[in-house]
Amino acid sequence: MYHHNKRGAILIMAIGIVLFLLLLGLLFINILTTDVQVSAGLENSTIAFYIAESGLNYALPMIDYDSSWRTGVNMNFNGGNFVVTLIDSDGGTVWIQSVGTYKGAQRTIKAKVRVGNWPMFKYGPERTGYSFPQHIVAQQLQQKWYYTTGGEINSSPAVDRSRVVFGSDDHKVYCLRATDGEFLWSYTTGGPVISSPAIYKEYVYVGSDDGTFYCFNIIDGNLVWSYRNTANPQSWQASPAVWNDVVYTASNDGKVYAFDYLTGAIKTGWPYLIGANVGIFSSPAIDTTHDILYIGADNGYFYALNLLNGSMVPGWPFDMDGAVKSTACISDSGYWTKRGVVMGGGTYIYQSSYAGTVVSFYPNGTRRWLAKKLYGEINSSPVYSADADEIYVGSGNKFIYAFSCVDGKTNKSYKTKHAVDSTPAVQNDQLFVGNDDYYVTALNIVTMKAQFQYNTGGNVDSSPAIYGNNMYVGSDNGRLYKFASQVTPTGTINLIEESWRDTF
Repeated sequence: MYHHNKRGAILIMAIGIVLFLLLLGLLFINILTTDVQVSAGLENSTIAFYIAESGLNYALPMIDYDSSWRTGVNMNFNGGNFVVTLIDSDGGTVWIQSVGTYKGAQRTIKAKVRVGNWPMFKYGPERTGYSFPQHIVAQQLQQKWYYTTGGEINSSPAVDRSRVVFGSDDHKVYCLRATDGEFLWSYTTGGPVISSPAIYKEYVYVGSDDGTFYCFNIIDGNLVWSYRNTANPQSWQASPAVWNDVVYTASNDGKVYAFDYLTGAIKTGWPYLIGANVGIFSSPAIDTTHDILYIGADNGYFYALNLLNGSMVPGWPFDMDGAVKSTACISDSGYWTKRGVVMGGGTYIYQSSYAGTVVSFYPNGTRRWLAKKLYGEINSSPVYSADADEIYVGSGNKFIYAFSCVDGKTNKSYKTKHAVDSTPAVQNDQLFVGNDDYYVTALNIVTMKAQFQYNTGGNVDSSPAIYGNNMYVGSDNGRLYKFASQVTPTGTINLIEESWRDTF
């Protein structure tokens, strides 16, 4: 009996071991299967992510070519598909959302991109003449189209919402479609329009020699509001700057104005009177960090005004020894140290004058450096390159000069055949500028050698506007030109937000 019980116990134990091994095997198989599923899911998710990235790369060149592209795309790609949608944001930016799908796995990437606009003279209220990101390549530039007006074009174009706006000596303000130059609208004023327009939100702001400052709707060109000093109507040749819902500009009645962007109401404390009928061709430049407006005048002085109340900033104005036709440039060069000691950096202001001087200031009105040589009369305005820490300005003595921002030394220049009254535009290591020798020229800022030239057949006093891979500029021959290089969408997508989910 004992042996039978022992054999039964052994049998039960053996069966238990077998069952345990079977269960262990099933568990192992299940783990392997799960691991395979998870591994496959992660792989699919990774592929979906790359497909989503491809959607972003697909969208970017289209935005650069035509910023009105907003329809979105659903496209099959690499065995999966991506869906790209675009949402407008403030400040010339757009959100791109790309959803990539691959074998049930889905990844969503959102990227915020600055659309390549040029909304006012010298790009922004600081008037640096530099915007980002852009993809223009000087060596590849080709003329794409031109539009002929009835007069010389001294006005510099502004570009936004795939529209290019500019004035002409034929008394008109024009708006063209930026992609192909098709006429959209014009408005006839009572005099030549030398002022360069500013675009802000849905509106265009520009002055005319007829003594009136105008605000138009950018879509249809309808007049929204206008201002005229009826007691002393004088021409408006300065180019407006818009900051924080206020339009700043100046008239040859000798006053600097601040208008509410929507209603045209003059802000409290403004206008500031420089002097009765003092000519003001210089345009406002705004230090948006310290709320200070800088502007020159034909009386030879350079002014700093408080944005909040239109009062003079203590320590100003500065005597520039000659009429100030140029528009100042404001830079924040960043702080730099030597052996642990702060040597320089912060906000600096640059300005030039008819006396041939180029000056750098601190915000308190103290002169930082002065470059005074036989530069000739300077109508061109200084622009700034953060990459090179240099400013560039054209001169009446047939040169374009590069100045070190640190000490004002001039060790590079480009010789032209005639005076350079056009204000340059800077993009990376490229400088684009017009000339009274009829040419639009692109220079390498390292070598100051020409990389591109085009003869328009007339003086080019208008300043180029850079938009994506495009350049727009006017000529005294009455034409507004568009030049374009190949789209090179590199380094322009900054990933702001990423979210994703996977389904297996």
